[in-house]
Amino acid sequence: MKQVLIIAEAGVNHNGSVDLAIRLVEEAAKAGADVVKFQTGLTEKLISKYAQKADYQKKTTGEMESQLEMCKKLEFTWDDHARVIKACRDNNIEFLSTPFDIESLHFLTKKCGVDTIKIPSGEITNAKLLFEAGRTGKDVILSTGMSLLGEVEQALAILAYSFINDVAPKSFNQCYDSYSSKVGQLALMEHAGCSSFYCQRNLYERKPHKYVKSWLGQYRVNKKRR
Repeated sequence: MKQVLIIAEAGVNHNGSVDLAIRLVEEAAKAGADVVKFQTGLTEKLISKYAQKADYQKKTTGEMESQLEMCKKLEFTWDDHARVIKACRDNNIEFLSTPFDIESLHFLTKKCGVDTIKIPSGEITNAKLLFEAGRTGKDVILSTGMSLLGEVEQALAILAYSFINDVAPKSFNQCYDSYSSKVGQLALMEHAGCSSFYCQRNLYERKPHKYVKSWLGQYRVNKKRR
């Protein structure tokens, strides 16, 4: 049996503090995790200035600032990333971060040197991001929480068509999006069913899936217009 890969989710729990992010790295390493994962994104590309905070965010951080203003405080610069990556090297734990936009994807792969791309559940229908992730030739971990099987199939079709090294995504993360989940909510049989679904369907053919043909044509048109 291969060793289980343990990924410690740091996310944006550093609250915008690099020192706290480094502490999270150190604690993840002490706990025996193999990887510590953060989040990388350009706030203005992700969030409208008119977006309101969720109710739980209002309770914990107040109502004076907008969703964009709150998330902007959590955004790390290149120098911030460099310090966190160095801390990972010093503590013998792998650095991983989830990109939420294409610019952040290329930043992580080209400047930060990550070997694996983690696609979050909320971006599984982000065809442009999936396509660009596949074009990097890096390993991809695809989360499928709250997704319909049809959405998963479309995401796999885009990844399979775009991969430049003839490789399939490294793994699929089927999860229950409730933190923290109770034992009765884990839906382990659903996980087994999804595993069977993925394995039985020929999703890794290089031939364009009908959804990919439609989307890819529009994507190329839009790129020419820019």
